[in-house]
Amino acid sequence: MVALYLLLSGLLLSSAGHARELLIATSSSIPPYVITDQHRGIVVEIIQQALEPSGYQVEFVYAPNRRVQRMIEERQVDGVYNLAANTLPNVHYSHRIIDYQNVAISLKKSQLTLNSLTDLTDLRVVVFQNSEKFLGTEFKNLIRDGHVFPEVSNQRSQVLMLFRERAEVIIMERRIFEYFHRQLSSTGEIGGDYVIHPIFNPAPRYAAFLDATVRDQFNAGLAQLEADGSLDEIMNRYLGSAPVSEP
Repeated sequence: MVALYLLLSGLLLSSAGHARELLIATSSSIPPYVITDQHRGIVVEIIQQALEPSGYQVEFVYAPNRRVQRMIEERQVDGVYNLAANTLPNVHYSHRIIDYQNVAISLKKSQLTLNSLTDLTDLRVVVFQNSEKFLGTEFKNLIRDGHVFPEVSNQRSQVLMLFRERAEVIIMERRIFEYFHRQLSSTGEIGGDYVIHPIFNPAPRYAAFLDATVRDQFNAGLAQLEADGSLDEIMNRYLGSAPVSEP
């Protein structure tokens, strides 16, 4: 029995020692989805747990959106998260992981009415980096028509720019905004009411992998997380079951 135990232990250690490491690049500063300084977040846990049954150990590298795209194009990483669908050739996209809800946000005292993207054209609007790839055809057409929307890679700074009135409107994902708003309000760095303008449709987010087999294994793991309730557990751990608030 002792010999059998040692043999099984050795096999398990050998198997663990040969677990394949996957390097996934993802955008920085997108809590609660990816919390870089804690190496955790909704999507971090989903990707890790979905690939664990296939014997993968997932490590993440965090970078601005443009660099993330370059890293997968240059095959420096095994996969990426936070791409819109079909934005890159020669990669294998996963099933939808989560939906983002991009919104426009203004200060309540500005009394802005925003019903469509055309209402943004005469305002000082700050957007997140690489936003043209994520905000749809109508937004892309505004840029092609010559409208300029400054981009920032640090979304915490977007929130500061709005409340310090360096921007009239910011565009970012709603839960990301709520995360930074709570953080900055609690430290007294910002104050005042804001208004959410839901002028964008929900945007699904995907992972993309160089290897189609890894993509298929990820999809299978993702389906299992959804079936056994693990996906809801991860979401509720970061977001709770209550809906996002709106002033």
